[in-house]
Amino acid sequence: MQARVLTDKSISALQRLLGMTIHTIFSPNLHAAGAHLAARTLSMLLSKGDFMNFRCEWSETPRFMNDSWQITVAEDVVPLNIATNDSGALIEPCKISMYQAKPIRKIEVFCYTNLPDGETEEETVNYDQAILFSCEDDRAFCIGCSLNGPGVADYLHFSEDPEVIRSITEGSSIRQTLN
Repeated sequence: MQARVLTDKSISALQRLLGMTIHTIFSPNLHAAGAHLAARTLSMLLSKGDFMNFRCEWSETPRFMNDSWQITVAEDVVPLNIATNDSGALIEPCKISMYQAKPIRKIEVFCYTNLPDGETEEETVNYDQAILFSCEDDRAFCIGCSLNGPGVADYLHFSEDPEVIRSITEGSSIRQTLN
């Protein structure tokens, strides 16, 4: 079994988000199905020239093609996969605006494990499926990996909608809580 969980570096990057209010998330493209958004990468604007970048890598097991993902989180001075002009302005990004945004108070990492009966260890998958950001006033948003919803397998999924969040985290359990 290969565990594809967030690295210590990604966890440290997430810790930095505690107490922050996220108003804007950029992406080079967005696919939408109602309140369910998907994109190849997501970049939270922390301040001018400071972004928290999210991406994921999809893979599958050799025999039964059980899906798994590796989410990576890293802080950088530029958003992922968005061009800038000579003055540093972003060129044609897609933007998610978080209206009535509140500070992040808790971050939960959801892990999914599939242990097929009678199968070899190489067919077992264990990965961090989603990251739930809980904010003041019972507001929340989620970034995760899923085959259900818009986009393709290596897209991240985003939503503030409780029903969509439930669908993204379905079948997984909380592996780690940051607060």
